[in-house]
Amino acid sequence: MVYPIRTSAVGGSRPERSEIKKYATPAPSRHPDFQSSLSAAGIANLIHASREGSAHSLNIIANLARKMLEIGGDFEIMAGHIRPMVEGERDPAKLTENMTEKGRKMMMEILAELANLETAQAQTE
Repeated sequence: MVYPIRTSAVGGSRPERSEIKKYATPAPSRHPDFQSSLSAAGIANLIHASREGSAHSLNIIANLARKMLEIGGDFEIMAGHIRPMVEGERDPAKLTENMTEKGRKMMMEILAELANLETAQAQTE
């Protein structure tokens, strides 16, 4: 879908057709796709850094959770689990309850990445 953008309008009047530019870039979807494992890795890294005391990461993950609430669906459920995960919750049954298959898959990818991060940290201590 192409979205028209007004380039100028004088006195609040509607622009002529010649004044409207069309851009081929569509607006971002309000229902994002769950296929990216990069999202899971990024979320896991933010949760891990927040758990380790990074105020900056905690601020980012809190803002991300707010955006996830706005999107709804599985993202809304995940947003509700961010704080428990920062506090150490890792039970897949609790964290995937009421999610679709795609949501469960993403949550499991987050938990797997968190396990990798925590294992790597334990080995360096």
